[in-house]
Amino acid sequence: MEAITGIGALYRIEDAISALDVQAKQAWRQQHAAPHLATFKDWLIHLQQSTLRQRDLTKAIDYTPRRWAALTRYLDDGRYPTDNNPIESAIWPIALGRKNRLFAGSKSAGRRAAAIMCMIAAA
Repeated sequence: MEAITGIGALYRIEDAISALDVQAKQAWRQQHAAPHLATFKDWLIHLQQSTLRQRDLTKAIDYTPRRWAALTRYLDDGRYPTDNNPIESAIWPIALGRKNRLFAGSKSAGRRAAAIMCMIAAA
């Protein structure tokens, strides 16, 4: 719940600045989101140390600090979105279709169909 609450605060910040220009977004993020992220990172590091014996949980928690620079890049440029949800939503049908078409008649036919659909969707 702590993680969800912290992430929710970041999205509320983004909702508040959606109409601002690029420079104003960047400044607002630096002032308001950066402290939330610093607190979140500290919490993650503390959590890492307290879950050393729970291998799966530790592995999941370790991902975020390792990718911290990429996860916080949006603070430095007001043009960057907070997440990549629109892109994920756009490619989800392609990935799902590729998986479903693996068994379209034969394995090779499924691969060909998946490759063709990927090219069509990318075009």
